[in-house]
Formats: sequence, structure tokens, C-alpha cells
Amino acid sequence: MNQNSEKAQYQAKYQPLLGQCQKLAKEKIGILLTGMFANADLTLNEKADGTDSNAAKGDYFQAMSFLPKQQDAIEKIFFTQLDKGFSEFWNPSSLTADDSDISLDSTLSLIEEETMEEAVVTRNISRKGNDRFRGKLHDLGRRLSILNGGEQITNEEIPAGPGHLVYAFNLSLSSLNTTISLRKIVLGLFDQYVIQQLFGMYGQYNRILQDGGILP
Repeated sequence: MNQNSEKAQYQAKYQPLLGQCQKLAKEKIGILLTGMFANADLTLNEKADGTDSNAAKGDYFQAMSFLPKQQDAIEKIFFTQLDKGFSEFWNPSSLTADDSDISLDSTLSLIEEETMEEAVVTRNISRKGNDRFRGKLHDLGRRLSILNGGEQITNEEIPAGPGHLVYAFNLSLSSLNTTISLRKIVLGLFDQYVIQQLFGMYGQYNRILQDGGILP
């Protein structure tokens, strides 16, 4: 039996179970994302009041204007990418950004510099999430590896893992032609209101798989 046939068998067997995890993720993350948008004005106002930089104040006020206008568009793109992480679990393309081709040459163009800066921000948020939920994500990786026919699943490959979520959210922002300074501010909100609040969800995610017979 070739690898594709084996993957098809595992997909047929475990797709309903992974579908339960997808439903959980969309529900819990949706609540957190709604909270982020609801609290954005207050949080950004506090940040603007706390800086003496007029440029920084302008960036915070720009973010306050941007978010209410683009909330629907951001959520649509984000949840499309979230769904993609689950639907492509057995045939993945990429759940996280590939920054392996980012040049470190001192003659970087402005676009390359912004790309690197953005990659550093998203990578740091993902790493903090991976560290914060190390135990839960370790257990998820072990269980999801069984769904994947025994092939190891890294943190970056976990659907709705921190890496996947940060990638999906940043993609939703960059798709709207936002500036790097605006994306950094909004990504900070996403980290605070979504990524840092996922402990309970990852516990339930594990429990669904455990109840489905995937490891005790």
C-alpha cells in the first residue's frame, strides 16, 4: 500500500474526530477574537496614553480606526485559514510562514527589512505560545501523530496551534494591504487576547482526542 493510500485510510477513519476538534477551535477562538475587537479601543487608548512618541500615538489611533472597519474582512480570511489547517491535515501545504528565504544581507531593501521584522514578530509570538502551552501541545502532537499514521506532528503543524493561528491572523492583516507598524500593533492585541488565553481550549482539544481513543 502506498503512502497516499495509507493517508486516505487514516483520514477516512479519523476525519470525524478531527472535525470535532475543528468545531471546538472555531467556537473558542471565535469568542476570544470577539473579545479582542471589543476591547481594542480601550487597550489601544491606554497604550497611546502611555507613550510620548507622536508617531507611536498616531499608529495606535490608526489601529483604532482600522479594526472596526475591517473586522468582518479580517475574521473571514482568518477563519478560512483556520479551516484550511484542519481540512489539509492529511495533505498539508503550509500552516505557518516560511521565513527560511529571508536574507540577512546588510543591503536589504526596505521591503526585505519589513519582511524580516514581520517574521521576527510572528515567530516570537508563536514561540511564546509554544512555551506557555508546552505540555498541552506536546500531548496534542503525540495524539495527532497517531491520526497521521504515526508520522510526527510538530508544534508548527498542529491545526489551531499557536504557529498556525499567528500565521492565519497575520495573513488576514497583510491581505488588507496594511503597514508593518499597524500589523505589529494588531498582532500584539491578538497575542494578548487570543494566543495567551488558549490553555483551556488546548485541554479540551486533547480531551476530544483522548475520548476518541487516542492515547489515555
